[in-house]
Amino acid sequence: MLLITLFVLAPLTAGCASGTQGAARSETGGAESILSQAQDSLVRQYASLELRLSEDKLARANQAYGDDDYQKAQFLASEAMADAKLAQARAKNTNTKQMVQKLRESIDQLHREIENNNTEP
Repeated sequence: MLLITLFVLAPLTAGCASGTQGAARSETGGAESILSQAQDSLVRQYASLELRLSEDKLARANQAYGDDDYQKAQFLASEAMADAKLAQARAKNTNTKQMVQKLRESIDQLHREIENNNTEP
């Protein structure tokens, strides 16, 4: 009876392991894709820490995958993806704030010019 149980359960556990392996590979691939998108000059300029964290976690995910630790690989790849997205968002936010500041300065300059034109005879 034990032999029959092992015979039936072995393919099921192998299927779970390959499912975990597939999920880890998929997550790692997704993280690589997002990290690749995040590696532009704005992100490097405004969110270099988050980008480095993402790159480090992706490297550790690939190492874990190579060591057949698929759960760890999937977890690290997921974190790498989140860090890359955070880096993109932080860079976009910082860049947008700088653009708003420049627009405000331009508006202030225009107001000063209008005031100067109104006070001249």
